[in-house]
Amino acid sequence: MASARIDMASTIAGAELKAGRSKVRLGTRLVAVGLLILLIQGIVWIEQGVWTPCTIAALLRWLALRPHPMPWSEAQAIVDWILEFPLSAVPLAAGFSIAWSGAARADRAGRNFGGES
Repeated sequence: MASARIDMASTIAGAELKAGRSKVRLGTRLVAVGLLILLIQGIVWIEQGVWTPCTIAALLRWLALRPHPMPWSEAQAIVDWILEFPLSAVPLAAGFSIAWSGAARADRAGRNFGGES
C-alpha cells in the first residue's frame, strides 16, 4: 500500500517537473521573440535614424484586422490603451511570467520528488 502511494506520488511529481520545464522552454521562446522584435526595431532605427514604434495596433493594421468598437467609451479607451502597447512588451512580459511560473513549478516538484530529474 505504501509502495503504491510512493509510486503514484513520484509519477505525479515527475509529471509536474516535466510540465514546469515545458513552461520554462515556452517562456524562453517568447522572451526570444520579444528580443528579436526589439533587435529588428533597433536595426531599422540605425538604418533610418528614427525610432519607429511598433505597437499591437500597428501589427493589427498590417494584418488588415480591426478590433470591433466597444459599446462603452470607457471600455474602448482601455482597449485603445492596450493596443498602443509596444509589440515587444507582450512576448517579453508573457515569456518572463510563464518561465518564472514554470521554474517555480519545476522547483516545487523537484523538492517534492526528492530532487531527481
